[in-house]
Amino acid sequence: MSTTYTILCESEDKSVRLDIIDSLNPLPGSDTWECEDEEEWGLKSGSVASWASSDLQLYGLGAGPVATMFGFTKSVKKGDNGDGEKFLTDGNFPLGHFQWTCENID
Repeated sequence: MSTTYTILCESEDKSVRLDIIDSLNPLPGSDTWECEDEEEWGLKSGSVASWASSDLQLYGLGAGPVATMFGFTKSVKKGDNGDGEKFLTDGNFPLGHFQWTCENID
């Protein structure tokens, strides 16, 4: 069983939904994220890191993070929100600051 967080990421003029999947597997790289629209985010999916900190990092294929979601932890509840920073220049969703909101948890 896993937990899936559906997250709405919004910049000034764009929005995109991501699913962050917290698996029960404790091995690094087993927690993942998926984007509803690869053209918006620049990647379809990747791995999740930094659950032990107060900020969640989303990774793609490279060594550096694609984005950081500040204040996102496993204790996030539906309706919680915070700031994020997108580092990946690919995709239609802009580089830089965005707001995230947890829309659902399954």
